[in-house]
Amino acid sequence: MIENNFGHLVSNLRSSKKLGNSDFDRKLFTRLSFGNYRSWIEANFSHKTRLIIEPKICGPLIALKYKNGILHSAIDKDGFDKTSLLLLVRNLPKKIPISKTIRILGKIYSFKNDLDSSNTLSSKYLEQENLRSQTIGFIGFQIFDADLNHYSQLKVLKNLGFLVPPNKFTRFSTNEIELYIHLWLKKRLFYELPSDGIVIKVNSRKLQKRLGESNQFLNWAFAIKLN
Repeated sequence: MIENNFGHLVSNLRSSKKLGNSDFDRKLFTRLSFGNYRSWIEANFSHKTRLIIEPKICGPLIALKYKNGILHSAIDKDGFDKTSLLLLVRNLPKKIPISKTIRILGKIYSFKNDLDSSNTLSSKYLEQENLRSQTIGFIGFQIFDADLNHYSQLKVLKNLGFLVPPNKFTRFSTNEIELYIHLWLKKRLFYELPSDGIVIKVNSRKLQKRLGESNQFLNWAFAIKLN
């Protein structure tokens, strides 16, 4: 069975709460931290900490749930069911070779590589004001209830057929992050997708768990809005 190729993911998935449990649903859409990224890095990490830089994609968050390998539900950050609309998104896998229940977080965005257009068109699509699904894509970047590090999650998602964000590795270095910011501003980094900045994420799942999350923010992921 194809699922055997993803045994490392299946074995690392913990049982999850039922969709509809308000506490669990709220965690699906915990916001990224923001503010002074230098203070965040210096307060939390050592020089050996591996960080990942990704584009901050412009578009609404969507949480997907697959059961027995089939897309079962898609909800937005307000808890509304958007499954019928996501089924029309062409680049979104409707079936995956994993029988265990799995939840995936990502964003929908417009193929028009312009951040204002992407925010507007993708939001309107969810409100059924713009039904041109051929202009809308989905990008996945997190698997819930998995004990894989972030980079491994991206690899699994890509192998399952999802578009995933391009990324760069760095360590405890504000200088490197400043370089990535400079490249983004010069449109030499992550230019292929509509984004309004970059996101810094801790790669280690063990460290992610230690940092945890508050009621509102992830403590292991930091957004730097540049536009």
